[in-house]
Amino acid sequence: MARRKSAYEVRVGFLIFLALAVLIATVVYVGEQQGFMRDRFHLRTLMSRVNGLQEGAPVRLAGVDVGTVTSVEFSPDTDNPRIVVTMEVNRSVKKYIRKDSRAHIGTLGLLGDKFVGITFGSPNQPEVQDWDYIESSDPIDVEKLLDEGVEVFNTLRRSAGTFKEVTEAAQRIAWKIDTGKGTLGLLVNDPQLYFDLRRLLILVERMSREIESGEGTLALLFRDPSLYNNLTGLLASVHQLSDSLRQGKGTAGQLLNDASLYHRADSLVAELSLLSRKLNSDQGSLAKLSRDDSLYVSLVRTLASLDSLVQDIRRNPKRYVSFSIF
Repeated sequence: MARRKSAYEVRVGFLIFLALAVLIATVVYVGEQQGFMRDRFHLRTLMSRVNGLQEGAPVRLAGVDVGTVTSVEFSPDTDNPRIVVTMEVNRSVKKYIRKDSRAHIGTLGLLGDKFVGITFGSPNQPEVQDWDYIESSDPIDVEKLLDEGVEVFNTLRRSAGTFKEVTEAAQRIAWKIDTGKGTLGLLVNDPQLYFDLRRLLILVERMSREIESGEGTLALLFRDPSLYNNLTGLLASVHQLSDSLRQGKGTAGQLLNDASLYHRADSLVAELSLLSRKLNSDQGSLAKLSRDDSLYVSLVRTLASLDSLVQDIRRNPKRYVSFSIF
């Protein structure tokens, strides 16, 4: 009985020892993987936003895990509020991180887990020290990108509608052209247009040859320097005439600039208007002359008698004129 109990205790002790060994090995392995057993130093960076970065997120140097995020806190400066991200980084990679290294926030996989990435520094820059700040790059604002993407999509959708309308209009125009309807359709399908254009081109070509050869009136207009001189002289004369008229020189200038002419013309128009009213109102001798038919008949008879008298004097002057010396 005692032997059985002793053997049982030995087996139990062995199992406990084995479990402790596995536990210690697991702790050592996890510590090695998470860096608990490694010598570390602290780095900090300031960011305007962290897009959900949490404590415990991995820190990577050029894509290699080298530490973890220990805290994400707001800075005490309320005038320029920022977020302070504190990291624990393996001291073994400290020599690769320099003063000009930059930190940024990246995304792990499709789930969107965040990590802090650090870039290599320049060899000519000093190494960072424990609790130093390094520069950072703000992460991409995914929400802003999504909003802009939605706006771009809406714009594309509106553009697609407009493009569809333009396409339909172009199809209608093409159908009209193909069937010979409308002005453009007639221009495209009317063979007479081809011959008219051909004759026009021949005429233009002929005129061009005449101009180049110096033949014809059109060529003289282009090549005769006297035309330019005559036009220049004409423009100078017109300019001089315009100045004279504006300054009131000469008869035409006085007619345009003399105010008394306007008053005299106005008085003349008033007098003519008064005369016209008198003629229309039967007042005065002239009005009676213009309206009395009997006066017209008498005047015609008198003129006829005078004409007969003149004719008779011409035929028989001795009857009316006699000369006597003694």
